[in-house]
Amino acid sequence: MLKLQRLPDWERRLALVVEHHLETPGEWGVADCLLTVADAVEAVTGVDPATRIRGAYSSELGAAKLMRRRKCADVEAVLAKLFPPVGRLMAQRGDVGVVEREGVLAAGFITERGLAVKVEAGLAFYPQTEIKTAFKVG
Repeated sequence: MLKLQRLPDWERRLALVVEHHLETPGEWGVADCLLTVADAVEAVTGVDPATRIRGAYSSELGAAKLMRRRKCADVEAVLAKLFPPVGRLMAQRGDVGVVEREGVLAAGFITERGLAVKVEAGLAFYPQTEIKTAFKVG
């Protein structure tokens, strides 16, 4: 599990991640749900938890293989290895979580607009009440 602390200017930095990803289309291995979460974690803490996997895959299948090699069945298991759990309604801006979309788990980060999750066109926002599992960052 990562031991992280929030930076003094994390709120401004997180807002810049939201702004960037609103316009950035989803792309496996570049701007998918886990890498977008990693961008948010880096903005909040200054530490990129995805340094070793960036550029290591370019498809959904490649991402799944990479997770399995790390003994993770899904994005929820990845986040659980990195961050301590927190009650989904207790999670705060900058924390991360998982939501189920059309039967598939997707990772996101909490903003003032809800859980931000990478989609094909940019970001989608889900109410905090729809979060399946949340994790504390910093």
